[in-house]
Amino acid sequence: MSTLTLVRHGQASFDSHHYDQLSALGERQAQATGAWFQARGEAFTTVCSGPRQRQRQTARAITTALGLPEATVTGALDEFGEGSTLLEAASRRTGVALIENAGISRRDKLRLYGEQIGLWAADAVQVDGIPPVGEFRAGIKAWLDELTAAPGRGHNVLAVTSAGVIAVVIAELMHRPSAELGSMMSVIGNASFTRLIWTQHTRLLHSYNQTAHLPPELSSAM
Repeated sequence: MSTLTLVRHGQASFDSHHYDQLSALGERQAQATGAWFQARGEAFTTVCSGPRQRQRQTARAITTALGLPEATVTGALDEFGEGSTLLEAASRRTGVALIENAGISRRDKLRLYGEQIGLWAADAVQVDGIPPVGEFRAGIKAWLDELTAAPGRGHNVLAVTSAGVIAVVIAELMHRPSAELGSMMSVIGNASFTRLIWTQHTRLLHSYNQTAHLPPELSSAM
C-alpha cells in the first residue's frame, strides 16, 4: 500500500494584485502543518510542490520542519489560474471593481470570485491566461495515473498544491463531473490535507479536507 497526501497551501494574499504569496496567517498555517507532520513522525519518501510561490513557500515550511530537502517543483500541481486573474474576470463580467476596493465587502468579493470559478468549471466562460477546465483536469489525471502506477509498495508522497488540483483528484476518485469542481473547491481549507491510498489494483480516498491540526485561530478558507 502507498499513500498520497495533498496539502493545500496556506492562506494567500487574496484581494491583492500580488495574490501569489502567503499572508502572515498563511505562513503560520504552513509552519503549524510542518510541525504537526514532524510531531507525528511522518516519513515522506517524496515531496513535490506546484510552481506557484505560495505553494513553494508552504512546502518549504513543511520540509524545513521535517529536515527534508526542498520539494521538487511539479508543473502538474500548478493551480489553473491566479486569484487576481479570476477577480479581474469577475470585475469585467459584473462591472464591479473587486481588487483592493474597500467599498465592496469581503463576503461579496468571495461570492463573485466563487461564481467566476463555477462558470469556468462548468465550461461556460473562457478567461485569458487560464486553460479550459477539460485541459486542466486532463493534466492532473495524467499525473495521478502515472504516480499511482509506480511499482512497489510503501511510497509516501507529499504534494503541496492548491484547491483546484485537490478538487480534480477527488472528482477523479469519485467519478464526478468537472462542473462540480467549483463547489468542491469552496470548502477546501487553507493548509488542509487530503489523503488517498493506492495499491496495484485500487485507489481509495482515506481522508478529505483535514484541518484538525490547525488551532481555531489559524483556520481559514481563503
